[in-house]
Amino acid sequence: MRNILRLVLCAGLLAVALGPADAIAQEGRGAWMFETGALGGYHSNFFFRGEGLTAPSTTMFNIYANAEGEYRKGANRYTFLFDVGAVRTGDISSGDYYSLLSGLEFRRRSNRVTGEFFLMPNRVYDDEGDGVFFDSLGTELQYRRVLGPGLWVRADYGLELWRFDPVDAERDSTTHDLSGSVRVPLSERVGVRGSFYYGIRIAEAERYNFNSVGVAVALEAQPTERIQIFVRYKVRSRDYNDASLGDNNYLREDTVHDVVANLRWLLGDRWGIRIENFYRTGSSTREDRNYSGNRLLAGAFLLF
Repeated sequence: MRNILRLVLCAGLLAVALGPADAIAQEGRGAWMFETGALGGYHSNFFFRGEGLTAPSTTMFNIYANAEGEYRKGANRYTFLFDVGAVRTGDISSGDYYSLLSGLEFRRRSNRVTGEFFLMPNRVYDDEGDGVFFDSLGTELQYRRVLGPGLWVRADYGLELWRFDPVDAERDSTTHDLSGSVRVPLSERVGVRGSFYYGIRIAEAERYNFNSVGVAVALEAQPTERIQIFVRYKVRSRDYNDASLGDNNYLREDTVHDVVANLRWLLGDRWGIRIENFYRTGSSTREDRNYSGNRLLAGAFLLF
């Protein structure tokens, strides 16, 4: 954890050393933007809550740094993305984790293609609630076409691998996700986005396989140049159709509801505040898989 914190700090210091950069690259030249920040908060029901049990909660501290660089050549634009973060969980032993993300975006006129790779070691496996951890890595490919000001359609494909310790290797899995989205402007500064999701997970043990279908609606608003607001509601189903007769996952069906609400407010020339809230509730034909939880984080960020 200390090494990751040092890495994030060094990224922030590098941003300071490089100084401010133009937001848009000039022809044949690159431009970089950097951001660092720290958020603190609380996560209730971090693990799954079974019948008659109270799941532990935890305080959280998140420090991050990200960078975005753009290079323009004729009608083509290339954008490089990088993000690193570290989270310390104050009340759960061995619950600290970090995340890495890198990506490349190609833009030409109304078309945009993006590829990203991410790595998140030491995540909590909350489907079972027994304190098991796993590593997550994957990639996401995205195509977006702009149809007009604030109006676009998008298609996404995501691949995610979960890898557990050898003693829990039956939980190793590969998940494929497909989604399609459309964004419609309500005004110059407000838009609504609708999405459809389909996913399939294939695990070493068939009892962990499932198919998933979901929909989401999101509100994107920027009342002023300094304030950004994002609110999203998502609901999805999960059907465990491959579990054997007699297994407690046999014919299991889950419904999961997510609500995300984020506020980003630039208060000074280079600094501002962020507030993020994530609420999840799940209902299942397995009564011991009914749960709810909330994660609230707030803090400040710096731009360079």
